[in-house]
Amino acid sequence: MQPAFKLVVDGKDRTADIAVRLIKLQIKDQAGFKSDSLSLSVDDADGVLELPRKGAVIEASLGYQETGLKSFGKFTVDEVEVSGPPATMVIRAKAADMRQGLKELKSRSWDQVTIGDLVSSIAAEHELMPKVSADYAQDLIAHIDQTDESDMNLLTRIAKERGALVKVANNNLVMVPISEAKTVSGKKLEAVTINLSDATKWSATFPDRGRYLSVVASWGDIESGALQEVTAGQGEPVFRLRNPYPTQADASEAAKAKLKALNHSEAKLSITLPGNPDLLAETPLSLVGFRSGVAAEWVVNSVVHSYSPSGYSVSVQAE
Repeated sequence: MQPAFKLVVDGKDRTADIAVRLIKLQIKDQAGFKSDSLSLSVDDADGVLELPRKGAVIEASLGYQETGLKSFGKFTVDEVEVSGPPATMVIRAKAADMRQGLKELKSRSWDQVTIGDLVSSIAAEHELMPKVSADYAQDLIAHIDQTDESDMNLLTRIAKERGALVKVANNNLVMVPISEAKTVSGKKLEAVTINLSDATKWSATFPDRGRYLSVVASWGDIESGALQEVTAGQGEPVFRLRNPYPTQADASEAAKAKLKALNHSEAKLSITLPGNPDLLAETPLSLVGFRSGVAAEWVVNSVVHSYSPSGYSVSVQAE
């Protein structure tokens, strides 16, 4: 099949203009708290290319002429580098859905609010649609301070305590379980099957299991005025969370999430194969034909799609 790409810059299709100069187009899709990114390297030997403005919006699509292209979304240009020899221009952009307002520092407090309502309130402030997993939507936060802290950092802090990820994608403000290959509704994502014959290179590592067997979190008991402790898991070694929580329920949730995170992603997979636009962060993989221990189900942590005149490939990191 014939690999193909499409780039629309500020609403104008620039694919033909870029194709004659293209060195490499890379799109990195990541799970968790990092922004997805795009890197475009082009030949600048004649020096006539106009430097793209900061803030220009690039919509990128990849795929094959025979089966069609898939859009990877919109990216906002935040850096341009020119260098030589050979004379080259590299345009770097971040996922365009990250609202600047989400990064502004604010000071306020939230009391007796569910995570679902908190995310909905922040989403409304930034003209986004809230999408919160049922795993967290009804979790009650008794009190949390947002002191000189951005909305995104607050949400990230809440998500990390619960083993979740928060992300802005397609005008949605999303909070879902991290690396569990589920949609917001809790439905398991459909796996992409990879046969051994598909892989051009692969490796898997299996570190020691279970460094911590339990996690202890503290909370302030108003009646006694003393700090109380709750424990998730059982046995030693023990990991202790430093900062106390306002309620026993908050402390318990934090301890459970931390224990899960500490014992999470023990095995890691790295695999390179021909381009597949269906491979995205959080996609489950089903490996077939690999040796025992590797032929199993994995979840994509990050994937880099690379397109150049010589072809289209993907490099996948999975857990």
